[in-house]
Amino acid sequence: MQLPELIFVTRAARKPARCREDMVPPHRHNNTEFVLYIKGGGTTLIGGIEYDFSEGSVAVINQNTLHSEVHNVCGEVIYFNITGGGADMITDGLYKPGNFAVLKKIALDIYRESRAPGFGFEMLLSAKSGEFVALMARELISKKYNGPVQNRLHPHPPANRLRMESHLAIMVNTPVPFYQNTHESPEWPPTLLH
Repeated sequence: MQLPELIFVTRAARKPARCREDMVPPHRHNNTEFVLYIKGGGTTLIGGIEYDFSEGSVAVINQNTLHSEVHNVCGEVIYFNITGGGADMITDGLYKPGNFAVLKKIALDIYRESRAPGFGFEMLLSAKSGEFVALMARELISKKYNGPVQNRLHPHPPANRLRMESHLAIMVNTPVPFYQNTHESPEWPPTLLH
């Protein structure tokens, strides 16, 4: 199997003044996106299924999957998009991997290397991205996950439910942008960390 190619990576933190109901609008990518929720919480809609995310969650969003998120607790997130390398072998959804600390370290390494590229950085980014995908898949297989963690048994508070229902209405009634390799929406990016 070929190593994946890193397309995009960013690290974002939501400031207290902006984190309540901060929304990443509905969009799609032509590659696989991994979202690591380092701190904070909220709700994400991935392919029409609603999930509550919190610290230690990882969202997997495969190519052309409509997705968005609403933050209701201030937090920190790493987003990275890759193509190839078996990234699409993991089912869309939200996961709580037991090896989150290891995945977080790899994602932070990817972020840091992309900000200060040196000799061989493209090879190193591909290798780190491949390591992330392999360890994520290995964790899911070892835990015998049948699929992502779904929240159907855990109702959301009424205010959160209303936000997501209005969010879903926006998704259904609004033309959805297709972003090639980056988050290009007017509300994007949140505060970026450097």
